[in-house]
Amino acid sequence: MQNIYTDKIKSILPRILSFYDSNCLSANFGSGDRMRWAWGLTDFSNSTYICSMFGLSCLVKSNFFSNKNKEILEKIDMMFCNINHIVKNKEGFSESFPNEHSYCVTALVADAAIGTLQNLQNLLDKNVIAKYSHICSQVICSLDQLNEEHAFISNHLATASLAYARYWKLTGNSVYKKKSYSLVQKILKNQSREGWYKEYDGFDPGYETLSINYLSQVFQITKFQRLKNSIIKSCNFLDLFILSDNSFGGIYGSRCTEFFFPGGFEILNRHNIKFSYDKI
Repeated sequence: MQNIYTDKIKSILPRILSFYDSNCLSANFGSGDRMRWAWGLTDFSNSTYICSMFGLSCLVKSNFFSNKNKEILEKIDMMFCNINHIVKNKEGFSESFPNEHSYCVTALVADAAIGTLQNLQNLLDKNVIAKYSHICSQVICSLDQLNEEHAFISNHLATASLAYARYWKLTGNSVYKKKSYSLVQKILKNQSREGWYKEYDGFDPGYETLSINYLSQVFQITKFQRLKNSIIKSCNFLDLFILSDNSFGGIYGSRCTEFFFPGGFEILNRHNIKFSYDKI
């Protein structure tokens, strides 16, 4: 692991781990939005915070925590308890308002939960694996019942595609490979001739890197060749938005973002996939 990532992880971990409600008597047990402040409201928690379980599981898998794995696994188990509570009570996964049943957040949670289970299978006993597998299946069933029609948002579809790809890999059920591919086709059909993926009504550099992050993982699992070519085209277009002062994105994007997700580029580099430039 490169030092640039190690240093950032170490600096942010204490804050991340403090997010979660560890009171087992609380209805909010395991929620990362424990003070329910994310959208300035108090009557629901933001389920997006559950998704840090995947990052934590990646760190556990890579022996980042040394002898602290037990505590991190307990934290992850709390998050699975929170997922189970939401599914069991049919509250739906929310981000911006109560009982939202958000397509995006449901896809995010499904992807994170399944990815976490896959990362930790060799460290968990069979009863815990069975419990987590059941929870993952319930979230996938929730995702199956949802759709997103208010806008075309590529990163949301890419997240759902990855969740389905992971579930196919976990269960061997080819129906979910087809579901994953169907969403990929939808994204590629709406990809600009210039290479960018559609976010609402246009291109956004920050969310482009997020879509690349998810789609590169879909490619890693499924080896969809059309997807590989599409990602390369997207990466090449992004060259125009890495400026000489190392700034990236901003007010000219459809969503005015400046963030940069490096994960997809690291995955593509690992697969020796070359671009037409060397800035990334």
